[in-house]
Amino acid sequence: MKLKRLIINPRTGPFVSTRKCCSINKVVTALGCIMLFLLSSCARERSKPIAVNDIIGHWKVESGNAKTPLYCDLYFYRDSTAVFDCVYDTIMFVRYKLVEDTLFITDMNNYTTKNHVQMPDSDELVFDKLKDIDCEQKFKRNKLSTMNFDSSSLKWPM
Repeated sequence: MKLKRLIINPRTGPFVSTRKCCSINKVVTALGCIMLFLLSSCARERSKPIAVNDIIGHWKVESGNAKTPLYCDLYFYRDSTAVFDCVYDTIMFVRYKLVEDTLFITDMNNYTTKNHVQMPDSDELVFDKLKDIDCEQKFKRNKLSTMNFDSSSLKWPM
C-alpha cells in the first residue's frame, strides 16, 4: 500500500508524493547492516593458513587421547612424502599435499584421504580424523629429533 504525503516546497508549491515512506525501511536496513557487520567481526577469526614447512618434522601422538591411536609417530619430509609409524609394527609410506587446512594423503595403493588439520601452535598438530581413525588425533612435535627430514637417503617403495 502506497502512502501519500504532502510535501510543501516553497519554490514549487505543494504537491502530493506517491513515494513509499521509506524512512522506517532505511532504519531497519541500516540496523540489519550494523548487526551483520558486528556478527561477522565477532565470528571466530581464522588463523593463518598452515604452510608445508610448518608440518615438516617428527610428530609423536599425545597419550591423553580417548581411543588408542593407530599412528604413534608421523614423519613429514620436505619432498611431500611422509612415514606413518603404526602402533602395530607397520610402517606406512605416503605422499601428502597440504592445501590451507586440509591434508590430502595418498597411500601406496593410490587411495587418497582428505583430512582436516589444525595447528593451534607450532608444536601441536590436530587432525579431526586421520586415515582410518574417525576421532580427533593430537600430535606434539618431537623437538629432540635430530633427523634431517630430507628423504633423498630413503628408498621409497612408490
